[in-house]
Amino acid sequence: MKNIVYIAKNSYKATLHFYKNESGVYSVMMGLLSVVLVGLIAFAVDGSGLLLDKARFVQGMEQASLALVAENNAYRQNQKHDDVTRQKSNDSNETLNLDQQQKQRNQELIRGIVQSYYLGNTYRSNPQDNNKDITDEYKSDCHLVDSNANGIPKTVACEVSGNFDRPSWLYLKDQALSFDKTEKISSGSVYAQKNQDEVIPLDLMLVSDFSGSMNDPLLDKNQKEVKDQYGRSQPKVKVLKEVVESVSADLLDSKKAKQENRNISPFNRIGFVSFAFGAQQRRDAKKCYIPFFFDSESNLNTAKDLLATHGKRDLAYPYFNEHVDLEKTVNQIENFKGEDIEYPFSFAKSYSLCLHENASIMTTSNNWFGQNQHDSLSTQFSALKASGSTLSSSGLLIGANYLMLKNTDSKAQPSVLKTNTQRIILVLSDGRDQIHTDITVTTDLIKTELCSKIKSKIDSLQDPNYTTRPTRIAFVAFGYELKEDTKKAWRKCVGDYYYQANSKQQLLDTFHQILNLNEEVGHSLNSEPKYYN
Repeated sequence: MKNIVYIAKNSYKATLHFYKNESGVYSVMMGLLSVVLVGLIAFAVDGSGLLLDKARFVQGMEQASLALVAENNAYRQNQKHDDVTRQKSNDSNETLNLDQQQKQRNQELIRGIVQSYYLGNTYRSNPQDNNKDITDEYKSDCHLVDSNANGIPKTVACEVSGNFDRPSWLYLKDQALSFDKTEKISSGSVYAQKNQDEVIPLDLMLVSDFSGSMNDPLLDKNQKEVKDQYGRSQPKVKVLKEVVESVSADLLDSKKAKQENRNISPFNRIGFVSFAFGAQQRRDAKKCYIPFFFDSESNLNTAKDLLATHGKRDLAYPYFNEHVDLEKTVNQIENFKGEDIEYPFSFAKSYSLCLHENASIMTTSNNWFGQNQHDSLSTQFSALKASGSTLSSSGLLIGANYLMLKNTDSKAQPSVLKTNTQRIILVLSDGRDQIHTDITVTTDLIKTELCSKIKSKIDSLQDPNYTTRPTRIAFVAFGYELKEDTKKAWRKCVGDYYYQANSKQQLLDTFHQILNLNEEVGHSLNSEPKYYN
């Protein structure tokens, strides 16, 4: 009995001592929690890594979808380009057809772009191994899209989706808080869309400054002369002629377009109006016209007399600034029909004010230049010489009138082409309006809604049964920084189509932007488009 009591007593003391002794308690606790803590660390590290890698993967898929729709293998004009035709089967005895080659090319394009977004050290042991450790797969599908009211497909859209197996950074086998050895990351469906080369007929009216200052050397934005490759100065008029030659070939030369894999309408047309202090009308090569109306016949005659008298021309500017009937001049636009107008103010080109170096040649095209007539346009335009003062609104009004001449070819009608014509007036000037002193009438006319009236009148040529192509007026300040008030007026007139160019390349790029000759590469979509059935 004593032994039992002794044992019980000692056991109680030992248990009580153990209970009161705190030495090593944290070691026990940490031992119990360590597994949980390591799991939480693994979960946090891999969880954040998953989110970051999914974001990178989706970003790569978006770029791949844009590349896919830009290359547009299924619907482009030249479907048998080198990147497609070089695709081979892994089986040397099998020959791929065009559809199979396109699909293989699309896979190559997507995989190459997306894998460049992978974080290399995470997904491959050897940086030179080209992501061969990755297990990934991609799907893509491209279709035409209903893009206008008539259900005529003018747009292509591509859907791209994919997934890959991402290795876990801290994989803990049989640990509940650890991710699996690999986690599948999916991009979901990503969409991109591209407006195809919609073959829209284009009527371009070039309204170009041929005042005497166009003979001056082209200056950059720092007012330093721009030199050619031989170190020679470049007269502005020479640069303009070279750019017009290039752009006319882009719009009218069907052979060049085919070689460059571009679609152009066979019904594109270009006309031109050259202005100094006035502009010529089509049927009278020997006169310059100022297409304004004055507030009285007396003021009109005084302005004529002052302009006709050497030494008194500086006195004429108040009559243009103060006595032009702005509303009557703007309201005449309602009567534009593309025919010459008997304006009350005209004078012979022999006046030094207006194109006198071109007294016997056409400075306004007497017809439209159409398909494959680019050489004729270039020859006629290149023959023009710059001389005289500047009045840009005279060229704008006369050019707008001639833009009212529709293409009468039966094959060029909207009902046949299923699209309206895009009409563009491109005004280029190298300085402010002036005789010897600034003239504000152009700015005043713009404030009196000159440009909106022109656009509205020309837009009346649009067929309401097809997508409307609003008239576009663009202004290019060439080698010159306009004064703020003049710049503000032209911006009101043209909106986003105001440009300044200080070199040949800038001018060429500007023309391309205005005419939309730079092909769209595509844009991302937030939702699935409506495909064409």
